[in-house]
Amino acid sequence: MYLAGNIDATAVNFDTKFGSAMTLTDLFSTEDKIDHKIDLASLGFVTVKANNAFVTDISTPAAANNDYTRILNAVELVSNNWSINLHGTFDWTETNAAASWALGNDGVSGNDDDYTVLVPAGLTGVTFTAPEGFGNATI
Repeated sequence: MYLAGNIDATAVNFDTKFGSAMTLTDLFSTEDKIDHKIDLASLGFVTVKANNAFVTDISTPAAANNDYTRILNAVELVSNNWSINLHGTFDWTETNAAASWALGNDGVSGNDDDYTVLVPAGLTGVTFTAPEGFGNATI
């Protein structure tokens, strides 16, 4: 079942733990088990830990779900003062990611956002981080 609305799952137990009590390994593992807005922009977002989005790389990229679109989707869904937590190697030279990157945020060639990830107007205090340490996330 896929939902277009967002879900606050911060009070849900995932493998006997709430998001606030999970380790980083738990949080990234849980992210990989959820199909939501990080994976496909048309879906709703499932919040597991308040004010945090967890983004992992993808082993089988597709046109609508690749290493570029996952980071783009995270940027477009977060609110002020959130953290975008990255884990993995985000390869924007892979065919699907490169094609998405060439089109930018709006998915249209020839605009000012080609080969970028533009932060939505008015969005402040967002932090990109590799919380597991240097070398655990690469773009």
